[in-house]
Amino acid sequence: MTPDEARLYSLVHDGAPGDVAFYQRLARGAGRVLELGCGWGRVASQLDAREVIGLDADPGMLALAAAHGFTAVEGDMRSFELGVFDLVIVPFTGIYCLTTEDDLRACLASVRRALAPRGRLVFDAYAADRFHEESLPEDYPDDLFELVAEIEDEGEPLLVYEASTWDRPTRRVDARYAYERARDGARIAELVVGHRYLLTTELAPLLARAGLALETLAGSFEGEPFEPARSGSIVVTACRDDA
Repeated sequence: MTPDEARLYSLVHDGAPGDVAFYQRLARGAGRVLELGCGWGRVASQLDAREVIGLDADPGMLALAAAHGFTAVEGDMRSFELGVFDLVIVPFTGIYCLTTEDDLRACLASVRRALAPRGRLVFDAYAADRFHEESLPEDYPDDLFELVAEIEDEGEPLLVYEASTWDRPTRRVDARYAYERARDGARIAELVVGHRYLLTTELAPLLARAGLALETLAGSFEGEPFEPARSGSIVVTACRDDA
């Protein structure tokens, strides 16, 4: 992304309710904390630990982080060597940005190498089980833009529309966002964001292959048990398999 695109993206994708407070509680009193896919530092900049490092590969997000006064490390969440951490976090569905199973396995292997013996990996994402089982691609026409947000960018009111393509066998979703000025309907930007969602049944095996063990699977930041028929989110905690 360019810095302008990153700014527009961040105005729409501003986190899940309660996520910052949740990660603050986890990080309080920790030694070293690493956030993967930190963006402009929305979460990482709010954590109270001895050392907090944010990692991101997107040039626009890195520039936006600098503009917010947060210094992020440029790097790839699939392969990084930044030392040992007590806590590695991937907030706000960032784990779904790994759009192939090979990418996901590489990331988890890097996390395993980075975790201290009692370290934890924690991530949250939207729950996809019910959507995957009950929906069909034709339920989501890829040429239908729907209004999803009304934002203000540097004093200019904008309307944000989204249309998505969904490949069910690969669990790949590509969301297209169109940003239009509210005053005259002029389209000022378009962004495409791709992700690959996970099903809860595959979490434990995926983690195990990377040398990690699933500790808890919650359906909210308050620790409610995950229920496929009801939960809108997954909150996953994993540890090293030798912990």
